[in-house]
Amino acid sequence: MPPFCRAGDHQRHGKRAVPRESGIPCRKTERAGAGFATKLWMLFPKPRTAAKVRRAERRHRRITVNLVELAQRLKDARLQRGLTLDEVSERSGLAKGLLSKVENFRVTPTLITLSKLTEALGLKLSDLLDGLDEKPSISVVRRGERQIIERNRAQTDDPRLNNYYESLVARGADRVMEPFEIRVPANGGRQEALQHEGEEFLMVLEGEVKFLFGDEIIALKEGDSIYFDAEANHRLYNDTAEDARVVSVMCFGGRSRR
Repeated sequence: MPPFCRAGDHQRHGKRAVPRESGIPCRKTERAGAGFATKLWMLFPKPRTAAKVRRAERRHRRITVNLVELAQRLKDARLQRGLTLDEVSERSGLAKGLLSKVENFRVTPTLITLSKLTEALGLKLSDLLDGLDEKPSISVVRRGERQIIERNRAQTDDPRLNNYYESLVARGADRVMEPFEIRVPANGGRQEALQHEGEEFLMVLEGEVKFLFGDEIIALKEGDSIYFDAEANHRLYNDTAEDARVVSVMCFGGRSRR
């Protein structure tokens, strides 16, 4: 609809007189308002219909299930099929870096990402997610029942150049926190500073470690603890002659959920 000009405005925009209570299209007003209207549309785009909003939310909604268990299931499925990350990337159209982050529970995948992944792996999405939203009131894990978790394993024959994770909670259950005991080998540990969603807490149980956070190096001894924003690059390593043991509690999405 073209913009209208009231009678009182014609002193500026035109000579034609009109009844005070009526409105007629004014060419000058229309021309002058066109650029302004365009700017308004850029600032306030046309609202999408409720159906379109719901569809967009479904496509980009992030799952709220046990992220570690999901990552393990995806990695196990890929290895059982003898596929590399490059091959899954080619099949799914997803970046190899994203796939690595998903398998190492560093990002929460969207449902559309999971759909592409399960299609590439020949899985049903319902089977992949089965049981991941269960929330038991209590979970007891005996020392001999701990699950070994591989995370960002360095491609090297030197076992010192990795940190070794044991999950301190039962598999499958949905939860907010992910507790681990990490063994940091003597004169070793993770070689690359990485990041993941949420926040993390560390406490040294035994030995000494170094913690790289951004550009800062922090020495931690037995009994020391640290709490940090895990979305900054960080690395845990050991430059002493003795292995170290560290408790880690990760809370995925901590800051991003606020």
